[in-house]
Amino acid sequence: AKMLAHNSNNQSSDTVVPLRKWIQDEAKKQAAASLEACSEHENCKKERILRKTTVAYGIAELFRHFRSTTPSTGSEAIHFSIDNFAVRHSDEAASNPNNIKGMNMILPQLSMDIIEPSFL
Repeated sequence: AKMLAHNSNNQSSDTVVPLRKWIQDEAKKQAAASLEACSEHENCKKERILRKTTVAYGIAELFRHFRSTTPSTGSEAIHFSIDNFAVRHSDEAASNPNNIKGMNMILPQLSMDIIEPSFL
């Protein structure tokens, strides 16, 4: 996935979910899927791994962008927590569960778009 970091200006068609809630929702989906005798269980598992990996990579890229654009003073005490991030997906996420559009960092305010390659 190609990622672009930029200042936050989310599209109006995007839904922003705090990272903590997104993780809780993913856990609920996983629990529900494990209760179902789904013939596509392996596909569901792969989709969950893809979503989690996408979010983790987005957070890492936001950190990288922050560190590369913020001068280091050596004594900075910036602490990031799970509550400093949000997952952005399109409103069509119900029909396409893998439709993560980007990640947001709340403070400092940054966001990044996640663009899927055309061959997927």
